[in-house]
Amino acid sequence: MEITYLILAFTQSLAVSLGVGSSTLAVVNYIVAVRDNNMDQSERRLMGVVYTILRIAMIAILLTMVGQALLVYIATGTYALYPFILAAWTVVLVLFANAILMTIHRMPRFLGPALQAGSWYMLAVLYFFSTIGLVGLSYTQFFTMYLAIVIVAILAINGTLAYFKTKV
Repeated sequence: MEITYLILAFTQSLAVSLGVGSSTLAVVNYIVAVRDNNMDQSERRLMGVVYTILRIAMIAILLTMVGQALLVYIATGTYALYPFILAAWTVVLVLFANAILMTIHRMPRFLGPALQAGSWYMLAVLYFFSTIGLVGLSYTQFFTMYLAIVIVAILAINGTLAYFKTKV
């Protein structure tokens, strides 16, 4: 069972990396595409590929988290939602909800890309914390950190958009 857990952890590491990288690329593509209020076909095609990669990363994250939860449950008979685990599941659920809402055009444009980027960056922070053993924070501390990352993403993305729109 330990090899299975290691494979899941390795796959999860790759998925977080893939998600963070493609999320960054998606935000940059989004800024370039909307700064002139005209998204051409090449921009649409590129964004389509990036969003496909993001979905692959999201599914890999979900599958590895479910796999890890099942392994823990099989080994112990329980699955405790410690604050760290609950924080990770919260970020993943927000990531999926945001992606669905963005796809059906129900998420405001000022919030959706920033929430997506902030969620991926928070997953990267959580994954880093897990590698250094910093998992003992409270859920409130994790959530406050998540909120701060999302606020920074909102300000950075929308500030960049506002700046570029003045230059067009």
